[in-house]
Amino acid sequence: MIVLGFLLACAPLICGERGVDLTFDGAGLRPVFNIDERVRLSFRGDRLVIENKNGSGTVMIDEEGELRIDERQIPLDKEQQQTAIEYRDLARSAFSEAEQLADKGVKVGLKGAVLGMKAVVGVFRLLLPGYNSEAFERDMEKNGKAVEEKAALLEEDAAALEKMIEVMKELHEELRRSVPELQALEWF
Repeated sequence: MIVLGFLLACAPLICGERGVDLTFDGAGLRPVFNIDERVRLSFRGDRLVIENKNGSGTVMIDEEGELRIDERQIPLDKEQQQTAIEYRDLARSAFSEAEQLADKGVKVGLKGAVLGMKAVVGVFRLLLPGYNSEAFERDMEKNGKAVEEKAALLEEDAAALEKMIEVMKELHEELRRSVPELQALEWF
């Protein structure tokens, strides 16, 4: 039941319900957002990297809003640069939230596993005098409630991350519309 709560909390991100799939790969299992079947986002140092999955293009945005397409710097006006900075900064925050969400999810999953072990021990305790099914049920409910509460908090965190990703998608589209060189990239 606890693992189910965790999976439900993370389902929109893991399953791509909203068109975004969150995976962890690369050195240190860093988060990667797969926006759709063509585009993935990750970070290399302080640069947001937006890649065409088939390897035919890379867009990078640094913390000053400098935009590069396949290492070629693209001149931006102030408004475009500000959008690029907002996009990159929000992506950094979303990646940080995703890492924290994964860490919390692991902790909830481990607590669920411990609860499962306690249940196994409790079943064997039923064989002993002085411990009955009512005591077993009371113990399981008490321990299960704590794990369920943590899973509910995890679900709230996942919903907040999902909202961040929705805003990121809007900024992505705004940047694409405002920069002709990005419009020329069919995959962006």
